Amino acid sequence: MLDTPFIATRLQAALAGLGLVAITTLAAGAGGYGLGHRSAQAKGETALANLKRDHALLMATAAGQALDKERELTATANQLGFQLLQARAQHAEETDQLKRRITRVTSQYRPAPGAPLQPVPQCVFTHGFVGVYNGAIGAAPVPPTIPAAGAADTADPAEALDAGVQQADILEHITDYGQRCRDIESQLNRLLDWHEGSKP
Repeated sequence: MLDTPFIATRLQAALAGLGLVAITTLAAGAGGYGLGHRSAQAKGETALANLKRDHALLMATAAGQALDKERELTATANQLGFQLLQARAQHAEETDQLKRRITRVTSQYRPAPGAPLQPVPQCVFTHGFVGVYNGAIGAAPVPPTIPAAGAADTADPAEALDAGVQQADILEHITDYGQRCRDIESQLNRLLDWHEGSKP
């Protein structure tokens, strides 16, 4: 028959062995966990460093490309601005040349080839004519009601009076107005060129 203390001692030894196995297993698991955690942390830090490096490289490349594009657009803007100044100077010179001819072309004429020069007959421009002219160029409001062709004449009688405007006055105005229109057209064309050049 077995002795009770012997059983207790064997049971204690078995429990102690199991405890030792459990402690060893826990220690090994904790060590493995620690090693795995450190390994994962090192890999994560390396991946993060690589990501930061790649991001910095992309940002530097994008900044370089943006700077190159800005330089290109600045050069284009300078070139277009210079072209616009040249066009305006040319328009001003051409307007000046045209204005120098106004007196000559509005004071004398030839009724036929080879005929002697004669004074240009006076041309009457009425207030109505001047009103239509100014309305067409936006210098005056267009009258709200305009009689239809062939309708009874209900227009203001003052429209038929001589406005005192001479042919030279009209040419003087249209040369200035023409220069303004050509300047605006040149500016619009340069703006369209800029827009085309700024597209990615």
